[in-house]
Amino acid sequence: MSFEMDNIRKKSKQELFKELSKKYDQIRKIRFDMANNQVKNVKEIRGLKKDIARTLTSLRERDINGK
Repeated sequence: MSFEMDNIRKKSKQELFKELSKKYDQIRKIRFDMANNQVKNVKEIRGLKKDIARTLTSLRERDINGK
């Protein structure tokens, strides 16, 4: 288990949903900035998508385990 997943698993569902919302907003902002040629690090989207996937995985694990 990675350190990041441990941190995600310790958070409450509400905190995870807030974090998901922030990550989606960040991706949206970066995409708009890309359209305006203002982005220097386009690989940042990849990291955000991975963070979203980790968070969704944790939420799904909780649903399956009944927490």
